[in-house]
Amino acid sequence: MASSQTEASTPLVSVIVPVYNVEKYLARCLDSLLEQTTDAPYEIICVDDCSPDKSSAILEGYERRSPDHIRLLQNDRNVGLGATRDHGISEARGEYLMFVDSDDYVRSDYIERYLSAMESSPCDIVIGGYVDTDGSKETPHLL
Repeated sequence: MASSQTEASTPLVSVIVPVYNVEKYLARCLDSLLEQTTDAPYEIICVDDCSPDKSSAILEGYERRSPDHIRLLQNDRNVGLGATRDHGISEARGEYLMFVDSDDYVRSDYIERYLSAMESSPCDIVIGGYVDTDGSKETPHLL
């Protein structure tokens, strides 16, 4: 079961999600992040890079429904992926940073697994694999 956190609690993990022109995928991404099994407090920082589609409206709806997890930031102008991630980093409150692209989604134990990996072998960076899918076939890529 996903944990809940109050606005006053400090998150252990900040998940940064840059957003641009992803209205078709954004709900799936955010739902997967909100369904985490970890007990660790975490925040999801969504940074809208002046998306021309309905991504902003989707983000605002999620922020209203899940203010304990979702924080919405807005770039003043379109600055691209790197600067958008940097904006999220500058506002992150967590001890650990995670990055999820807004057209991707994660397993329910995503945060839990990465925290476990960090705790079992302290390091500066933890990198994991991913799964490509074409809708009918999944291809795992392990790092």
